Amino acid sequence: GGAAASIGREPSAVIREPIPMGFFRKQALSPVERYESALKEKQAARESLAERLNTAEAMLGERRDAAERLALAGAPDAQLDRAETHMRAAEDRAKTLRTAMAQLDEQILAIERELGDAKAQRDRDMMADELEKMVAAIERAAPEFDAAATALVAAVTKSAASMLEGTHF
Repeated sequence: GGAAASIGREPSAVIREPIPMGFFRKQALSPVERYESALKEKQAARESLAERLNTAEAMLGERRDAAERLALAGAPDAQLDRAETHMRAAEDRAKTLRTAMAQLDEQILAIERELGDAKAQRDRDMMADELEKMVAAIERAAPEFDAAATALVAAVTKSAASMLEGTHF
């Protein structure tokens, strides 16, 4: 009855053991790791924003030059108005990006301070752990030390007479 017996089995009976999924589980980041990650993200955002700002400032320069050329050439007012409108839009864009850059720089500074604090706390925690280990080792060694010291004192006091004789040489 091998085939007949296997028909009535539960499918889960065939599975031997669950596969550990720890490899796929995301571990919680330490505060230092979180701040380092946030700092990298902000620095990347700043780099991207700096590129956009450089492009906007170059565009502003081009628009300003174009408006000035039109004015020097005596262009009609309607054409000059359009050029000035484009120039003001470029000025507004550059100003907006400069403001965003300043805010991003403040955020980066705040994250750098927090990262420094988190590293200092991590170092203090590590030192506290080491001190706790040292205290525990001392507490484990103390009874043995006390017993050895007591035995040493007892050995010396029991043979005090022989100590006196030993000093006469």
